[in-house]
Amino acid sequence: AGICGLLWSQLFHHSGYRDLVVSEPLQGRRRIAEGMGIFTQVLSPDELPDQGSSGFDVVVECSGCAAAGEQAFKLLRRGGQLCIFGYADTDGDIGINPRDILMKELSIVSSFLNPLTYPKAIALVHALHRDGKLAYERLGIETFALEDHATAIRRLREGAISKAVFAVDPREPM
Repeated sequence: AGICGLLWSQLFHHSGYRDLVVSEPLQGRRRIAEGMGIFTQVLSPDELPDQGSSGFDVVVECSGCAAAGEQAFKLLRRGGQLCIFGYADTDGDIGINPRDILMKELSIVSSFLNPLTYPKAIALVHALHRDGKLAYERLGIETFALEDHATAIRRLREGAISKAVFAVDPREPM
């Protein structure tokens, strides 16, 4: 689970959902997710079960990978909802059978930008922060000095962290 997946999960947990499952191909990021203590299962994509009629109510696909998008669609139960968040793979298409959408009565939504939700979003961030759900360590975020950028990129590629933040000391001359 990258940073977007972890933040979505914190949002669901904050909203009262407790049967949360996360999928992540990198072992390091799975360890970060396990350390959060909010998931009933932390799985690699290969471990996700073929759900059939007993699939998930909601799947949020935020990796931006076409293969993950197709898999997410297949994991939904009848009446389920797929949210595609921040899709980045411009060369990848998701193969979806319209008959499956009809017969399973699925909803597909996307989330890009909603300019009228800023006050509500700020209140939510405040509540999540107050509950300790946005702590850097808990989310697998690590802070680096600018000169340590190569280490930060290596740790991201390894999956040891979910996000790198660079500390800039404004007191140093440019």
